[in-house]
Amino acid sequence: MEPILLRVMCVCSLFSVVYLQNVTNCRIAKCEFYLREQPAPNIMHYLNETMETKMFGLRLFLMEPYTDSRCYVDTKEFIDAFNFDTKPVYAVLVFWCLKDFEVYFTDDHRPFLPNVMSYLQIVNCTISQEQLYPIQNRFKIFMINFYTKYPSLDMKYCDGEPIHRNSCKVWNTLEGITYMPKNLTNSVKSIKELFYCNTTFPYMKEINFVKFPMKQYLSQLPSMFPRLQVLSIENSDLMQPPDFPWSDVWLHLSFNMSRTDTEHYEFAEIFHIQVPNDMHMKKMSLSKNQITDLSNHTFRGFLHKLDLSRNGLHTISNDTFRNLRGFQYLDLSFNELVHVPTDSFKGLNELRHLDFKNNHISYLSSDHFSDNLNLVYLDFSGNKISNIEQNTFSHLRLLRELHLEYNKIAAIHANVFPSRSIEFKKLILDGNGFSEVPEVVFSLQLLEKISLKNTNSKFKNFTQTILDFTRNPIQDGVNNETTVENQNFVVRQPIDDKHSVILDLTGSKIDNLEIPNYEVNEIKSKEIEQLHQNLLLVFKTFKFILEDNPLRCDCRINQISKVLNFLIKDNILEADKSFDWKCQWPAEFESHSLLEVPEKDTYCEKNIPLCPFNCSCYERSLSNITIVDCRNRGFRSLPKMLPSGSLDLWFHQNNITTLSNRIYLNHIRSFYLSHNSLAQIESSVFRQLKNLQELFLNFNFLVSLPSEIQDYFSGKLNIEDNPFKCDCNTVWLKHWMLNKPNITINSQKVTCNVDKEHENGRQFLSVPDNEFVCLENFDSYNKVLVPSVIASVVLVLMIITICLMYIYRLEIKVLLYIYLGFHPFDQDKDCKEIVDVLVVHSPAATKWVMENVVEYLEFSSAHYLVCEMMRDFVAGFSYQENIATLVKHSKRIVIVLSKEFINDDILKIAWNETQEKIKALKTNYAIVVSYDVNLKEIPDKDLQQYIKRGRYIDANQSFFQEKLLYCMPQLTGDDMRVKSLPDLKYLIQNMYGNDVTDAEMYERHAFLSYCESDMGYVMNELRPIIEDNGFTLCLPDRDFIPGAPKEENVLKAIDNCLHTIFLLSGEQLDNEWSVFTFRSASEKSMREKCNHLIVVLGDDVNVETMGEEVRAYVKTHVSLKVSEKGFIRRLLNALPDIENHELYIKHDDNNFVDFENLHKTKMEDGLSRIVADMIENEEKKNGIQIQNGKMNGHVQLTDIHLNGTQHYQNRAFQKDETDVIDINENERKKQ
Repeated sequence: MEPILLRVMCVCSLFSVVYLQNVTNCRIAKCEFYLREQPAPNIMHYLNETMETKMFGLRLFLMEPYTDSRCYVDTKEFIDAFNFDTKPVYAVLVFWCLKDFEVYFTDDHRPFLPNVMSYLQIVNCTISQEQLYPIQNRFKIFMINFYTKYPSLDMKYCDGEPIHRNSCKVWNTLEGITYMPKNLTNSVKSIKELFYCNTTFPYMKEINFVKFPMKQYLSQLPSMFPRLQVLSIENSDLMQPPDFPWSDVWLHLSFNMSRTDTEHYEFAEIFHIQVPNDMHMKKMSLSKNQITDLSNHTFRGFLHKLDLSRNGLHTISNDTFRNLRGFQYLDLSFNELVHVPTDSFKGLNELRHLDFKNNHISYLSSDHFSDNLNLVYLDFSGNKISNIEQNTFSHLRLLRELHLEYNKIAAIHANVFPSRSIEFKKLILDGNGFSEVPEVVFSLQLLEKISLKNTNSKFKNFTQTILDFTRNPIQDGVNNETTVENQNFVVRQPIDDKHSVILDLTGSKIDNLEIPNYEVNEIKSKEIEQLHQNLLLVFKTFKFILEDNPLRCDCRINQISKVLNFLIKDNILEADKSFDWKCQWPAEFESHSLLEVPEKDTYCEKNIPLCPFNCSCYERSLSNITIVDCRNRGFRSLPKMLPSGSLDLWFHQNNITTLSNRIYLNHIRSFYLSHNSLAQIESSVFRQLKNLQELFLNFNFLVSLPSEIQDYFSGKLNIEDNPFKCDCNTVWLKHWMLNKPNITINSQKVTCNVDKEHENGRQFLSVPDNEFVCLENFDSYNKVLVPSVIASVVLVLMIITICLMYIYRLEIKVLLYIYLGFHPFDQDKDCKEIVDVLVVHSPAATKWVMENVVEYLEFSSAHYLVCEMMRDFVAGFSYQENIATLVKHSKRIVIVLSKEFINDDILKIAWNETQEKIKALKTNYAIVVSYDVNLKEIPDKDLQQYIKRGRYIDANQSFFQEKLLYCMPQLTGDDMRVKSLPDLKYLIQNMYGNDVTDAEMYERHAFLSYCESDMGYVMNELRPIIEDNGFTLCLPDRDFIPGAPKEENVLKAIDNCLHTIFLLSGEQLDNEWSVFTFRSASEKSMREKCNHLIVVLGDDVNVETMGEEVRAYVKTHVSLKVSEKGFIRRLLNALPDIENHELYIKHDDNNFVDFENLHKTKMEDGLSRIVADMIENEEKKNGIQIQNGKMNGHVQLTDIHLNGTQHYQNRAFQKDETDVIDINENERKKQ
């Protein structure tokens, strides 16, 4: 024996030396620790003797500053701090790191302490089982809880040496482990890694894993932990339960230990589980997993407790739990169960605790629990139960607690519950749909508590409820054979300490406890005798809790109050909190105890003749005085007629201004007129108020009182918070108040006004008599009122005028400009931009814009040079390039807002560019026109703000065009005005850093791509127009090299042509070579930053049905449409400059073109200008003279004269047999 022990000691020493060497070589800091012993109850016995339980909290930290996250603990110092002696000790040790430290322990070679059993908890510290060897060498580690990460397999000692993973010194002797990682970073990620050192752990009896993946390792658990008693896998990834228990072995606690009574209660009895205190509980907890369907799963074996809560479980079967033995506890709460099969619990004779709360169960049958006679606790709260069959629970003689709160139960039969069971203690029915207090509760007289909180329960007939009450024969109490002759015995029976049931009706709808009137000492009928006996029995058997109920303390409470006060006074009932019932109505009794409300002050509503409309009338209980309650009803004067008899009038919080004489005044006993607008009391009123005992006139506008009050009033008077005057008319009031101090309530709070020094007035009784002075009359009407009114009217008119001028400031400026030619505001200075105005709008609004904006500005006296986006933008360039260039070179921009345009990308581009110019140069650059949009509909907040403070014109308001003209630049001395737009293509390329491409570098001007269905249109109409204007084209059907690859022809045509005109029709993109052409041309456009690709849309094209690539290009770049007006002109403008070309116009007898009067061009500011003169020709009817040229790439059609009158610039014609088309839509003439 001794050699074996010696070898074991040598091995232990070897491990110790190696471990100490590692820690010593690390040169890491020593952990500072703070040890605190916490008081703890003794929880374990050892050999039937109580083991002392010691709980120590060890807080580990490093002193600042520290650069390492590792430290070591001196094990000797640490263990010595516990002061362990030779007595058995159950030590609970909690290691808590302030931060995530890696903790080591130095070796301790002292003898092993067999009397110490330790339970370790590790919080926020990184400690592996190998690092716990020095502690294991000193005393037994019984169980470890890791509330932190467990180091991964590749962890090394602080000196870099690998940890001896083949050693299981701690794991092999450990009986339980809990692992609850905060996260799995730098931690083991599976149970296989956690228990890497061995394959079987026969001593492990309890494992608890939280937030740890276990699904793929369930099959390995039986072989790893063959004697496991407790399996807990919570908040994990399980979709099916493990086959636990895998044996029926039920083990005793180790080392002859057993639980103390206190610990056993917390461990088992609180869950209603019966196990010996020296045995393990066999349980499985699978809460918060993903086990949703158990219809095909059957639990088997010996198991005490099963927790399947919070899984989203929706289906169980009759066989799910049938094969369990010793089964006492089942938790299925917080799931999605709708139906519980009738035979779900058949054969489970030992089941004691069943929890189904917060599911969706709607029905319980009498067969559900037929075999579960040992049930102690049932919880079906938070479901949708509306129907419970009779005898569902009545056979459960051991049932102690039943929870049915927050279901949909509206009625319940008496035979449902085990009413005669002496074990049944608590019934919870809160939050159900009861409209009346269920009769069944009064048959449950053996319970400790019945709860009906937060229901709509009330007593429909409280008297009948009392008469129907029957004493349970099992319940000891009052002698039921008492008759009228021995009634004094009933009344004066002394209090006993018998059982009473708490009936909690908090938050219900109980508003009265009315019983018929009778004298307690003079009971003269059998019915009253029975009522009185039952009343006593009810209040001795039940303690009513009536908090937060709408109790009406009116005359109907008087009898119950008298009876209960009598019984309490004679010591028949105990005066405790069970009778502390608070009134909620009327307001004067709110929060008062019902038993403390005097009978004389109570009243009930009555139907009394002459009760005013919209008022309520009541009758006091003892005096029969009529109360007329007209509070807060908007009365301006007292009613003409009121009920007869003595009156209490409640007229406070109205708008009564004058107290006039009424025939009923001499019947008034109490009169409330506070919080009115009372300013005058007629002198005859107090002559009639002979019986008045209380008068409340506080919070009114009285400046004095009639002096007759001195002779006729002797009751209580409240006149505080009135603006009394301290003058010669009120000095008598002061003397009267002083002579009769008991009349005025709060006389010290009565104030009056003497001078301006005391804004809140002075105390009435403290003002000296010599200051009660009357001033001479002052003509306030002529000297104050009239001048004040006149000045106020003038001031108001001035303010209104200023406001109107501000609101309509633009209209005013426009009218000054129209009728007086006066333009005093908003003048432009040093505007050098070429274009007068850029117009941006939705394509759908083109017609309206042309007619109401463009034509108006171009035909105005100033003949503004207008660039309209649908007419003048250069095809092939993007909207961004067109807009940015024109914003830079324009004096104004007109943005026309319409419903389809407010979310358009073109508007976003235009507004972004406009904002930059506004910030850099001027604030009045942008003119915003609302076509059919409200300001609130505009999504852009910056645009909204600009509109609120900038140039905004509503097209639907008057003077729209005049306002538009006013907002345009007003320039003088500009005799040499530009007559047509500059070359926009040149400006765009110049702005974006590209020189105008030399056309001579290319073989042809344009490559024309089209589909076969468009060949007739291209060859017969489009091609002649383009080539007649001097442009050379490359046509696939004419110019492609026969026999050469099509790809080579296409690429060569794109490379050798300055532009690619892509005619897009419905069939075009169905051809792969068309798609190839489009992509190649668009790539060249982006590469060379020019308008190489010009897209022309056919009539049958729907942009929304195109491919994403083509659709994106068409939406972001300016394209042309064959059917649109000005198509030919815009196409030619997009092509390169060609000198001496003539615009092709089809011959028409009614029109002719004179190309002989072409004028010279002048260079101004580096740009070409064309100057045209007026040509009048009286003899040429319907004649048109056009100066036709293309300067810098822009087709010029200027100074068109019709019958000698200058008509309109920028006219272009489309080749059409029947139409002459004006691009500005000024006219369209049918030939």
